[in-house]
Amino acid sequence: MPDQSRPDPWSVAEELYLKGKKAKARKVLEELFNQRDYRCRAAFYLWVLYGEAQKYLTSLEDHQCLESLPAEIALLKRYQKVRQRLTDCQKEREKDRRFISSLKKEKVSLKEEINRLRFELEKLEEIRRDTEQRRLKTSH
Repeated sequence: MPDQSRPDPWSVAEELYLKGKKAKARKVLEELFNQRDYRCRAAFYLWVLYGEAQKYLTSLEDHQCLESLPAEIALLKRYQKVRQRLTDCQKEREKDRRFISSLKKEKVSLKEEINRLRFELEKLEEIRRDTEQRRLKTSH
């Protein structure tokens, strides 16, 4: 028969977390992680609440956890897929940002080149007009 004088350690961890005592809750969850009966659940909540520690993920991939927490494992796998998509999108965004930056630099260079060519065109027009005027003067 279970010991009624001691509260369920899982309930203790939940209560501590809900009261905002996250460090104490984490300590209790880590103790539960080391107990066979609570290992899978504790690993899942430690992973969800405190980050992607590899030891929790490795534990969750264990056959026992796959059987005892199918919905949680499905959620974890979905999260990992979304996380990978996010990482891929961030890489793609960075690649696009670099491409846009290079296009902006090229645009500036092209504007400078256009201005230089306009200046040359104006000078050529001046030379052409001067030449035309001289030709007209010499022909009369």
